[in-house]
Amino acid sequence: MEGATVISEAAAVGTATGLSPVTLFFSLLIPAIALYYVYNRIANKHFYELAEKIPGPATVPFFGNALMFYGSPHSMFKTLWSLRDQFDNIAKIWILNRMIVFIADPRDIEVSVAHH
Repeated sequence: MEGATVISEAAAVGTATGLSPVTLFFSLLIPAIALYYVYNRIANKHFYELAEKIPGPATVPFFGNALMFYGSPHSMFKTLWSLRDQFDNIAKIWILNRMIVFIADPRDIEVSVAHH
């Protein structure tokens, strides 16, 4: 019940200062998202350093490459196929904070095992 009290007190403070509850919500939400983003980048620094070594198209903050794939399934496939040609059979894309690696040549994922 304390959470509801905090929220109602925050709404009362926002109303007393002339802020609407929606404005107050977004003024708290945006810094929280920014802090989460910074924390995630610091906590996963090694992953992001390794990801930089894989070629791929430039990204847009927060969305990554998701906007490139807006449209029909056919246009999405054409976009993926053009990435294959542009980045020599291997490319990474980011959808929000998820990285996807596309490999067009199966030889790129073969594991060589040394026989003793």
